[in-house]
Amino acid sequence: MGKTTNALEQIVNLGYAENDYNEAINQLYKHHQTIIDDLQIHVELSYFIDLIIQQIEGNRQMTYPQYYDQVVSVGELISSSILSAYLSQQNIANTWMDARTLIATDHPWRTAVVNWENNTTNCRNGYTCITNCACCYTRIYCRKSTNHNYVRSRRF
Repeated sequence: MGKTTNALEQIVNLGYAENDYNEAINQLYKHHQTIIDDLQIHVELSYFIDLIIQQIEGNRQMTYPQYYDQVVSVGELISSSILSAYLSQQNIANTWMDARTLIATDHPWRTAVVNWENNTTNCRNGYTCITNCACCYTRIYCRKSTNHNYVRSRRF
């Protein structure tokens, strides 16, 4: 799925400067719709495009790092939704979950540190389907607060 972050960064820069971002949004939509069509799956891509537009239009009062995180993070939602739909199509049991409800950080925009203790609790309390999966990965880019090692993925 490659260039989604770059496309969203372009959209962020255009939107934050209050320039026209419609062509960039259309290209992002077409790219992901092609993937969805090729995989013959169903994903409500328009929901995520609407979410990007809401973030662009509704958050211009935010600082750039806050604004950036609100928009660019939608790319992970799109990618993980596509993956979940594909796994379902392949009869691989999975539950798509919005990581924004599971992953707690210390909130310094663009450099957030994950609170691993809270996240373990979140995943064990109320999200029991995570512990019942054969394997579950969430794609996150962060660092552990104790030793600052960068983590690309974490298995629960």
